Amino acid sequence: MAKPDEGERTLLLRCRDLPGTTFDGRTAVRLGVQRGPREVVDDVPATGNEITFRVPLRVRPGHDFGGPFVQGRPGERFVYLCWGERGEDGAWDGFRRAKLSLSDVPAVPDTVVEARLRLTDAKGGPECGTLRGAAIEWGG
Repeated sequence: MAKPDEGERTLLLRCRDLPGTTFDGRTAVRLGVQRGPREVVDDVPATGNEITFRVPLRVRPGHDFGGPFVQGRPGERFVYLCWGERGEDGAWDGFRRAKLSLSDVPAVPDTVVEARLRLTDAKGGPECGTLRGAAIEWGG
């Protein structure tokens, strides 16, 4: 049996309070999650009450993380939520990212960990920068 700080987990990113599809001259704003160094996947229009992304995590000893969506060095791991638009050719045109720090992921034996995020900033635009602490409501 895996210890709470080892094994496979699913990180549910419940993105709420979305800013909508218009921002700074853009009219088709989408939200997606970054896989690897550049690829944005599962992007959807930034509207509605909630968007949920399912992100697989490998939990390693010492409360470290791995997987195709995990970025950064040991002790500084994170997942990017990306704001942008899709061109007619399908190319991603990103303009902002929100960095979800994994340092606060609860070390629990649950196979699913939930993060609830408010993604509209104080000016009504897409939230960006590092999200941690009170910006994330963790659950299992």
